[in-house]
This record gives sequence, C-alpha cells and structure tokens, in this order.
Amino acid sequence: MSTYTADQFIGKTLFAKKDLTGYFGSPLSKFAFQVLKGQAVGKVNTWINKNTPDGSVWWEFINSKGLVYYVKHDKNKLQLNKVEATSVQSQEDKIKEQKEKNEKDEKGTFIYYLERYGKRLLIGTAVTYIIVQGVKIYGATRQNNKN
Repeated sequence: MSTYTADQFIGKTLFAKKDLTGYFGSPLSKFAFQVLKGQAVGKVNTWINKNTPDGSVWWEFINSKGLVYYVKHDKNKLQLNKVEATSVQSQEDKIKEQKEKNEKDEKGTFIYYLERYGKRLLIGTAVTYIIVQGVKIYGATRQNNKN
C-alpha cells in the first residue's frame, strides 16, 4: 500500500468513493452540503490538521465563487482517480443485481415480487378501501341531512 504526504494532494482533484459531507467556512460548520458518490469533491487548495475539532486532516477547497469549503480526510470515502470511484460504484451495483437475480431465479419471479412488494400493496389497498368507505358514508350522511 502506498503512503502519501498531505502536500502531494495539493492541486489534485479528489473524488468521492462514497457520499460525504463538506462544510463551508470551517470544518464542521453549520453550513454543510453533500457530495455524492462518484462526484468530484474539488481541487485541493491546502490541508489543515491544527485547531480542527478532532485533530484529523481536513482538505481545503475553493469553489468557482471563491468560497472556501472543507472535507474531512477519509481514505474510504476519497480518492484521486475518478475511474476507481465509479468502478467501485458499478461493482457494488453488479453484486446487488446478481444477488437479486439469484434470489429471483431461486424463488420464481411471482413469489420474489410478492415477497418484495406484497405488504406495501396490501397496505395500500386497505388504506384505499377505508378512504373510499369513509367518503361513501360521509356522502350518504350528508345526503340524509339534506332531506
């Protein structure tokens, strides 16, 4: 495994391997935003680790409007190469799709979807029935009051 120093990242663009949180102004400020998996976090301006809330390394970026923002260093959430970030995502998607396909083949398509969506369908149907019955009763009551 390669070891890098923080100064080797200055001027490089970091990408999100997983969803992560960035902060405008200072680390852990109340002005937070999300960076989604596979997106560019930004080009590293500098790094800090003094006076940070937990003493960890934070990357500093400057956006196109000149606003400074920070992202906490996490080797599991950041990387230099976008291809790796997207391949991690697609590999996870492939595994999930293969599990679903295996489960569908094992159980059969009808049973698979019934187990997966049956409860929602049953609850939705029950709620719809109750609402329709309530509207009918309300309408009948209203009609009787007019007579």
